[in-house]
Amino acid sequence: MLRKTKMVVVLFLSLCLLVGASAPIYAQETKENNFIKLEDLDDELGVKFLEVTDEQLIYTFTEDGEEYKYIDNIIDESTVIAEKYVKKDGEYELYDEVKYEINNELCKISSNITGDTEFIKINDIKVISDKNFEEKSNSLQKGYNWQYQRTWLGSTRFRNMTIASIGIALGAIVGGPVGAVIAVATYLFDKNIKTVYFRQHTYKDLNSPKLRPTFKSSTYWFTNSARTIRTKPHNTVAIYKSSRVR
Repeated sequence: MLRKTKMVVVLFLSLCLLVGASAPIYAQETKENNFIKLEDLDDELGVKFLEVTDEQLIYTFTEDGEEYKYIDNIIDESTVIAEKYVKKDGEYELYDEVKYEINNELCKISSNITGDTEFIKINDIKVISDKNFEEKSNSLQKGYNWQYQRTWLGSTRFRNMTIASIGIALGAIVGGPVGAVIAVATYLFDKNIKTVYFRQHTYKDLNSPKLRPTFKSSTYWFTNSARTIRTKPHNTVAIYKSSRVR
């Protein structure tokens, strides 16, 4: 199911960070949504973004009375190096620099300052059969003819991870641009949620070329294993090209 995705944070941030929106977030591997509106961030979130580019996220937040600033340097589609600062006497002081390497179900976390390294299993995924859903889910959409493929259930765990590293982990599940899940990643980070649960339906476009078909994933995010408590936003829809079926 998991596949590597192109990091396109900046292209989708303004769309994705409308955290209070009830409509699903749509993302495609194109540059059609090339705009940024940081003022669209939900005021209820404690996280405040200072800078957003394809290569870097800079944001501040408060935890246990302390003020922090993180600089997430996005090295590639699976690696983030985070500089972590805490405010002391009005100035931010570097207290750790951490490298996150996400590879399928595992995340390797290495501190360049303490030398500590740990491995975390982050993804637990299984496929289920839902005949009733399959019968009613095939649909036509402007330019597409979607055929239901399968449904996935799973969870992703986080510990000591930053927004960008959480986004990479979620992006591997969604199958589309990582920018499509930055809103969800920000919500999970801000609320200090350690595990997110998801239900994902996947589709294949019957109008697309057989050698490089187009797929769609519709992923619903929850904060409990019963999948009754929703995140904000709740639904991420990604359309992407692939040479193989997920």
